[in-house]
Amino acid sequence: MCAHAAAYRVLLATVCLTLIVGCRNSPASARADGTPPPSPSPTHALSPAQVTKRLQIHHQQREYDKIAPLIVEECRDQTIALLRAIDAVIDAIATLEDTAQKTYVGPATETWRLSAMENNLGPFSAQVSLINERFKGDTATVTLQEGSNIPLVHAQFKRVDGQWQYQPDAIPIMMVAELDRLAFVIRDVEQSVRQGAPIESYLDAFMYRIIPQMAKVVTAVDEPPMTVAAGDKAD
Repeated sequence: MCAHAAAYRVLLATVCLTLIVGCRNSPASARADGTPPPSPSPTHALSPAQVTKRLQIHHQQREYDKIAPLIVEECRDQTIALLRAIDAVIDAIATLEDTAQKTYVGPATETWRLSAMENNLGPFSAQVSLINERFKGDTATVTLQEGSNIPLVHAQFKRVDGQWQYQPDAIPIMMVAELDRLAFVIRDVEQSVRQGAPIESYLDAFMYRIIPQMAKVVTAVDEPPMTVAAGDKAD
């Protein structure tokens, strides 16, 4: 089974509250001499730490089809859906921030800290520093740092048919739906700003539309399955 969903709730809680070292040889960056990073080794040869680097590279490039085979099957679809939803929110925030900065003047436009989202995604964070990896049979733990965040993150891996796969946190299905609604609200606010809404309307929309929707993301839970009482069963 997938692990617990606490990390994703911390991610959105962090954003709500803030509104707010890359890898030693960061795979998403060029080397000091200007040459590009080496191509990743074949999937079958990847260690858990190398899988972590590969996940970070593919996420930065939004290559969801390449992320999928590196995730355990039981968590694959929900993790890809979550990443797509989070990335849609991040893109919407970036667009709104850019539009607000071009439209308004002053510190009131400094509403967002994208790093709060981008560096709270475990192996998918924008900046990932690998600390160590530990093995126990067919399981492994990679300790990593998201940006400059503390505490460190312990990513879990499982060896399946000789290949190490990431075993990410489970998430409620409803969290993805609420993230989709959040992206919609942010895009709607951005459109109103682009069409000339006064800064007071922008700040009100942020306070009374965006933050409440973020709270819904943080508190999202799936409805328990329907149960039929013994006395209600058909004869």
